[in-house]
Amino acid sequence: MNSEELERLKKFFENNPAIKLAYEFKERLCELLNRKHQTAKECKRNIKELKTMMKQMKYEATQEFERLA
Repeated sequence: MNSEELERLKKFFENNPAIKLAYEFKERLCELLNRKHQTAKECKRNIKELKTMMKQMKYEATQEFERLA
């Protein structure tokens, strides 16, 4: 994205925090899923990270999505 598009996205997210939350979760999840050639230890760490992300989303998203609705 160019700087103008990034600025528009930033303003959009300021007005739509629930969508920002979902977008950030999606980006983190994609990054996590794109990790290749992991050892068993690294996979366990990734699972812990995913569980943490899901817990955060459960608590943060509830409030933001209620506002969105």
